[in-house]
Amino acid sequence: MDKPNLFQKFYSAINAVRHKISQQDGIQYKKVASIDEIKNEHTLDYHDLSALDLREHKDLFMYASTESMPRSGIRGWTTNVIWPSPDKMPDGFNPMEIMERAKRPNTNAGATGRGINIAVIDNMLDTTNPEYAGQIKYFEGAIDGQQLPPNKHASMVVGHIAGQHTGMAPDANIYFFTKRTYPDRKKIGQEICKVL
Repeated sequence: MDKPNLFQKFYSAINAVRHKISQQDGIQYKKVASIDEIKNEHTLDYHDLSALDLREHKDLFMYASTESMPRSGIRGWTTNVIWPSPDKMPDGFNPMEIMERAKRPNTNAGATGRGINIAVIDNMLDTTNPEYAGQIKYFEGAIDGQQLPPNKHASMVVGHIAGQHTGMAPDANIYFFTKRTYPDRKKIGQEICKVL
């Protein structure tokens, strides 16, 4: 059996297992058939890219390091992405290696955030995420009695702050207040007063 064929069988098996697990959890991967379907995405989560050939699209994933927040391109992805086989990936692009390098961004080895309280006001948070669930000391999730679905942005923010592998201050205490999707200055003012 030649190596490309072996790689293809290996990736097909991994993809089949991921789909089976996601179906058991009631989650559907979005099957992406063309590069145009993800050009305007900023974050990939539960996307199946296995049908794509990304060799000519490295620029979609690798923005200039001088841009702190790029205007276009995919800025991030989770472990819930099914990537094409290695022969269909851009040269030098390894999404798992990039995710691994992004872990533990804290360069000051002794700083953990222990004893520091941080208030976050953002969209609805996924409080079950094991990366930071143990650091949430206060959570206010309902808005006007209505429970909203979790938002990726809030998880990203709290993960950057207090994530066990991704946070700058993994031992910090998080006090989380859900805000409306569209800024409501009165509500945000009330939340800030609670924090103070």
